[in-house]
Amino acid sequence: MFQTGYLTIKSENPILRNYKLSFPNQEVRESYLRNLADQYIGSNSYSSSNILESLLESLNNKDGDLLKMSLNMAFAQIPYDLWQKENEQYYHAIVHLLFSLLNVYIFSECIPNRVGQMP
Repeated sequence: MFQTGYLTIKSENPILRNYKLSFPNQEVRESYLRNLADQYIGSNSYSSSNILESLLESLNNKDGDLLKMSLNMAFAQIPYDLWQKENEQYYHAIVHLLFSLLNVYIFSECIPNRVGQMP
């Protein structure tokens, strides 16, 4: 993805030859995440755009019922063979991805700050 310009080098460590990659702009980031969401959701009935629209509306209107319905719409689209009944991280990743697409400021699986340490 770097070679095609979908990712750019954000920083590098020349000694270890490690690179941190980033999206070159918001448009590429959103396109990538939407396509990723569509792949996770894997449905012809609802696209990630429909689900994201519903999620955004629920947040803007502070509508808990619509939020629940929107998340259920997303999870209902997951094909049976992809269900991971015992894997909480899978569902956590989907919820995190959906809210990231909305540019909602979220924290997930945060490690508490230890006394005397910077975050």
